[in-house]
Amino acid sequence: MDFDTDGPFKDFPQVTVYHPSEGHAYAQVGWPGDLGVLTGFSSQQLAISEIGVSFPDDSFEQGTSNTRPEKVRGEPWMFILRDVLQFEDSLEGARSRITNADRTCNLIIGVGDGKENMVNGCQFSGMVANFYSDENLLPVNSTWHAPVEDVVYNGMDWLCPGFNSVLGSQLQKYHGEIEETVTVRNILPTVQTGNLHIAVYDLTEQNMHVSFCRGEKADPSEPHYAYERQFTRLHMKEIFAQQPPAEF
Repeated sequence: MDFDTDGPFKDFPQVTVYHPSEGHAYAQVGWPGDLGVLTGFSSQQLAISEIGVSFPDDSFEQGTSNTRPEKVRGEPWMFILRDVLQFEDSLEGARSRITNADRTCNLIIGVGDGKENMVNGCQFSGMVANFYSDENLLPVNSTWHAPVEDVVYNGMDWLCPGFNSVLGSQLQKYHGEIEETVTVRNILPTVQTGNLHIAVYDLTEQNMHVSFCRGEKADPSEPHYAYERQFTRLHMKEIFAQQPPAEF
């Protein structure tokens, strides 16, 4: 999550675990009072994340000089992502829910299924929901967004040669040995993405590794951005197995 690191968000990081009366248990990485999901993990071994799109191309069919204005009326995207985690148990179900939702703004969605060992990207807008894998990576650009076997990736934005090219080169460099340690120690600090918070998912082993930007009251000598800081490993299978109290 690359966002405002000067405002209040950095001072109130929180991983919230929900055991809803309907659907599946899930966890969201965000802040107190955050009712939707922008980063999250479910008991069904599904995880989802998003990137805001400031530099779309015309294939979004909205929000550029050659297309209609960006749609603002519809279902809030954070509720759509939340409902994927709460109500779906497969990548197919996640794709169907996103496709059939009343979508709004331009985003890049990443959604993975640890049971299928598969992740998809999604070009998300009020007009389109285009899913892609490593075999049909989007956006198509062989120079700064080259395909990497068995990897789906997007860096920072849609039309973003700088971050995409650096991320792609790091994924190529460590191809075949990408796991949490390599990601945390090498890939993220080199690309310098994830300034506000980071979640690294291991959907097979059901672990989530999180890091947050340094808060206002922290020691100013500590590393600042989330990608520079220590990560905490959360064993999500064990966490989801802890039932909430019967009464609050």
